[in-house]
Amino acid sequence: MKQWLRNTSVLRGLNSLTKFPSIPTLHAMGQRGKLGTALTVEGTTVSSSWASSWVTTEKVDGTNARALLFPDGSFLFGSREELLWYSEDVVHNPAGHVVETLQGTFEVMGTESEIVSEIVLRDLSGLVALYFEVYGHAVGKAASQYAGASGLRDAVIIDAAFWPGHSWLRKVCDESLDEIARDREAGGTPFLPWASVLSLAGSRSLGVAPELAAPPLGDRSHESLLRHLGSMAPSRVLIDPDAPGKPEGVVLRATHGNVDGTSPVVRVKLRREDYERAARVETRRIPRATTHDDG
Repeated sequence: MKQWLRNTSVLRGLNSLTKFPSIPTLHAMGQRGKLGTALTVEGTTVSSSWASSWVTTEKVDGTNARALLFPDGSFLFGSREELLWYSEDVVHNPAGHVVETLQGTFEVMGTESEIVSEIVLRDLSGLVALYFEVYGHAVGKAASQYAGASGLRDAVIIDAAFWPGHSWLRKVCDESLDEIARDREAGGTPFLPWASVLSLAGSRSLGVAPELAAPPLGDRSHESLLRHLGSMAPSRVLIDPDAPGKPEGVVLRATHGNVDGTSPVVRVKLRREDYERAARVETRRIPRATTHDDG
């Protein structure tokens, strides 16, 4: 694997291929970053009968991270934007505290071959990408909400993807960076089914983004969803039990996988601050009552 990773074009392609795709808000963003009323997904996609095919998880407010695991047992750690450390390197890029946090996480994971063998797929040889949220001390503006005064950080798995065989290498060699990025953002990432993500995390004693009660999608008004998001406190992933624990929101994820590349895994996010901002705007729009002096 090392010989391929010495190739700059392969490394750039791999970096783009394995970035976690952007997650749209459930309600489309309007002007000045304010939620509108239109939905970003088809009405039949998120419906009152969604529960059997969607899962709701806590959206942890930290920094996105990834671990790329190769069949030879080597691996790469990265943030969402950059690859930061190869397992045979002596030093690492300290950006976002990603590498040091994942190094601690990997101490309980075992070998990559063990992890892959626990995923029931047709082809158990390929590239596995584990996606994490690193959070806690000195990670983002919400650090104290989770870490309090503990000075500690942690990571939870939010998803996982699998490229069978050498499909990832063929893709990064055959396609331009623009083509790779377009396919990724259009849903081309071969995510595992949610059940496989839970099995993988559970078998290695890894933390995973907690599942939460579903929001009331029968009533998709801003007010209704804000009430639901407000009922979630405190966060389920507190590092310090005395930390404030104000949760960021939730992510709705379709439970099926997309390893065969034919069924994009749809996700939408609901962030508490977005709905709080929308509520303030809507309050200002309510006309004030007027009085009439008949005397």
